[in-house]
Amino acid sequence: MQIFKQWWQFSAARRWFVLALGLSGLFVVYTAINATGVLDISTLSIEHWLLNRPISKLDCVFSEWRRVGEVPVSLLLILALGIICWRAGYSWKIIPVLIILLFFCLSIEYIGKNIFILYLPSNLLSGMTDLSCPQIRAQPISVKLETMGGLWWKIPAPVDGQVSWVHTVAQMPVVTVDASSSSSAGYIRGYPGGHAMRWCFLGLIAAWLCWKHIQSRVGRILLTIFCLLISFFGGFMQFYIGVHVLTDTIAGYLLGAAAACCAIGFLTVYDTEKVCPRREKVSISASRLQERTFPCLTPDS
Repeated sequence: MQIFKQWWQFSAARRWFVLALGLSGLFVVYTAINATGVLDISTLSIEHWLLNRPISKLDCVFSEWRRVGEVPVSLLLILALGIICWRAGYSWKIIPVLIILLFFCLSIEYIGKNIFILYLPSNLLSGMTDLSCPQIRAQPISVKLETMGGLWWKIPAPVDGQVSWVHTVAQMPVVTVDASSSSSAGYIRGYPGGHAMRWCFLGLIAAWLCWKHIQSRVGRILLTIFCLLISFFGGFMQFYIGVHVLTDTIAGYLLGAAAACCAIGFLTVYDTEKVCPRREKVSISASRLQERTFPCLTPDS
C-alpha cells in the first residue's frame, strides 16, 4: 500500500512535468515556424488591423501597468510567492527552484531577442508606437502613479495629431520589408514576449495554489479564475498597446506556461505534508506508549 501511495504521489508530479515538456516542444516548433518568416505577413496584417481600434486614456493605464511585468518586480514577486509556498507547508527548496526557472526563461528571452528580428515598415512602427500612450513619457512620477491607479480624469489626453496619424497609417497597404530596406524599415526585437512569459508563469502558479489550498468553494473558484485572467492579461496588454506583436505574445505564453507546469510539478514533489514522515504516538497499553513513524502520503489530484 505504501508503494502504491508513493507512486500516486509522484505520478501527479510526472503529469505536470510531461505537460511542461509538451508545452516546451510546442514553443520550439512554433519558434522554428516563426523563424522561416511564413508568419510575417499575417503578423503585420494583425498589427495593421489593430491600428483601427479607438485611442483612449485606457492605453495610458495599460502602459503603466506593464511595469508590473518588468524583471525586477517579477523577481520580487516570485521570491514572495516562494516564501508563501514555504510557509504553506512546502519545502524551502521550492524557493530556489522558482528563481532558477525564472532565470532560465529570462535566458531564453535574451537569446531569442538577439536572434529573431521582425522588420516592418517605419510608418507601421510609428503607428504602433502611438498606441502605447507616448504622452505619458514626459509626465512626472506622480502623474504616472495616478495613471497606474486608474485615475482616468488625471490621465493626459492624446497629443495633437496622434489619433489622426494612427488612423492614417491604418489605411496604408500592408507591405513586408527586410534588413536591406534600412531606410524605410523599422524593426522589433520582442520574441518571445517577456511580459507574457512572466505574467503567465506567476499567474498560473498562483491559480494552482488558490485551487489547491483555499477551502471556500466560491472563494477558490473566483480567485482561481482571477489568477488565470491575470496570467494572460499581461501578454494581451502588451499586444493591445503595440509593444509586442502577436507572435511574440503567443511564444511568451507557451514559454511561461511550460515553466509554470514545471514549477507545479516541483511543488507536488516538495509538498512536505505528503512526502515527509510524521511521528505519532500509538497506545499499546494503558501503561505504555510506543512511537511509530509512517509516511503521510495522500493521493494528489
